[in-house]
Amino acid sequence: MSGDQSTPVTVQPVTIVSGLPRSGTSMMMKMLAAGGIAPLTDELRAADKDNPKGYFEFERVKQLDKGDVAWLPQARGKAFVNLLPIQPDEAITSIITMPADSAERDKLNIMFATT
Repeated sequence: MSGDQSTPVTVQPVTIVSGLPRSGTSMMMKMLAAGGIAPLTDELRAADKDNPKGYFEFERVKQLDKGDVAWLPQARGKAFVNLLPIQPDEAITSIITMPADSAERDKLNIMFATT
C-alpha cells in the first residue's frame, strides 16, 4: 500500500477586519484578541477621547499597494485592521466587515468556537 508521505502544510490564516472610521473595528479586534487571535498592531496611534482603550492599527498595511510586503510573514496567525490589495501569492482566509450603521452593529450575532 502506498500513500502520500509528505508532511502536511499548516497555513496560519491572516484575519482582516475592515470598516469605516467609528464602525467598531477596534471593538472587533479586542474580541478577536480575547478569542485567541493576536492583533498585528504597531501601537503608533495613541488612545484618545474617541477610543479611550486604544486603536489596533498597523500603519504598514497602508503601503501594501506600493509593494511593502516584507511585513506579511509576521501577519500569519494574526488579525489586522483595513483592507488593501493583497499580493498574488497571498490569500485572504477571513474577513470581518463591520457595518457603518450603529443600529446594524447592534444586530450582529458573533460566536467564537475553538477546538
